[in-house]
Amino acid sequence: MSIKCVHNFVVTQINTMLKHLMVALASAAAIGVGFASNVEAAVLGSYQRQISESTAGGSWQGAVSIGGVGFGFSSNTVAGTTFTVASNADDPEYSTFVALLTNGNSDSISLEESLFFPLEGIGIGIFQLPDETLLFGVPAGTDFLGSSIASISLTLNEVFLDGYSYTLAINSETSEDVPEPASMLGLLAVGAVAAGGALKKKAAA
Repeated sequence: MSIKCVHNFVVTQINTMLKHLMVALASAAAIGVGFASNVEAAVLGSYQRQISESTAGGSWQGAVSIGGVGFGFSSNTVAGTTFTVASNADDPEYSTFVALLTNGNSDSISLEESLFFPLEGIGIGIFQLPDETLLFGVPAGTDFLGSSIASISLTLNEVFLDGYSYTLAINSETSEDVPEPASMLGLLAVGAVAAGGALKKKAAA
């Protein structure tokens, strides 16, 4: 068999394989082609604090309320746990607080923190009215106007025998479009078609 015949035979076999691959990929891709949004939280502002009662220790219950939106936890809560409020279904005060955060003014925000030791009957409660500039580091006289707030979250950073530390965060959402699996198959099918066309052109030459 001449070199030319061997070349044509190989090209024909490759073209046949590519056609089979193209049909298989196109069939798989037919189940759905599109893009999925990979949504991640972006922190617009945050506030950190530690609460402790040195005269007590052991089992305790804690709570933090910001703008009426509350979070509860205890000494049994695992450090690093994040609690998220994203709608009025999670907390009826959510929409009111979000409206306050986005009205264009640096308002005073109620911040309540508590720590109670049931066995000892000892507890502390702290109430503050700091403005948004002090709480979340926004420019003086402004707030999160123009931002799309997606949730309010509290992360319990550390759990101590006599208290806790936490981070409050105001979150927005950022999304990045990524091809769905079916879309990737569709892209591969297009690539197979292109590869097949290139081989045909080379063979014809």
